[in-house]
Amino acid sequence: MMNPATRARLYQAQYQSFELDLPFWTTLAAEVGDPILEMGCGTGRLVTALARKDYRVMGLDHDAAMLERAKISLDPDLRDHVTWIRSSLAAYQLNEPVRLAIGALNTFAYLDDASFCVALRSARSNLTAAGLIALDLPAFDPDAASTNEDDDPLDVFIEPETGTSIELRAVVDDQTPGQLSVTWLYDELLPDGQVMRHPLEEIYYQRREDQLRQLVLECGLTVRSVFGDYDFSEYNPGSEQLLLVLEKS
Repeated sequence: MMNPATRARLYQAQYQSFELDLPFWTTLAAEVGDPILEMGCGTGRLVTALARKDYRVMGLDHDAAMLERAKISLDPDLRDHVTWIRSSLAAYQLNEPVRLAIGALNTFAYLDDASFCVALRSARSNLTAAGLIALDLPAFDPDAASTNEDDDPLDVFIEPETGTSIELRAVVDDQTPGQLSVTWLYDELLPDGQVMRHPLEEIYYQRREDQLRQLVLECGLTVRSVFGDYDFSEYNPGSEQLLLVLEKS
């Protein structure tokens, strides 16, 4: 099992340069303003990007190692724009309501139906009357199949602290309907030629659009928009993303 410090180190290295979703979030932020909450902020990639746009941002995560990296990485001149909160998605009360609550990079896909609704209700309770909740989820794939580890990595990136190359592979087991059990294999290529493997087991919950709409209604929210990509294109069965923009009922 990957320890929290290693998980935070590799997560930060993996996503530090990911920017494809930033136009989506910044467009929503420009529409509604701040303060903004990121639910499951990890090592602070999105929080930092929004703070650089002069928004006041709250980054919430339950993982102390992730938050510690987020705090250290934040530019000193942005610290007045950012508040870090260590909490689960279920139990938190902000000092002021937010105009936008974001669940980026599949954060809500890790939650079963009960936890999904608890997290949405918590976000709703901390939202202004006209505020929005936006979730980035994987599109439902009825043809997802069990796969074995492949020789070709899914991703290769550099861990900047050590300069080592990381190869990412996955073993997927989808035997449970609506769930994907994934073992991520982070292979760290050490200077002496050895490979240190860091396995990470995760479960993703796959939901159709109609299932998501029902869950959203049960949480006192309605779906304002559904998009299939970060460019605000229409969602369709071939989309890889399922981006929900929600508002209070």
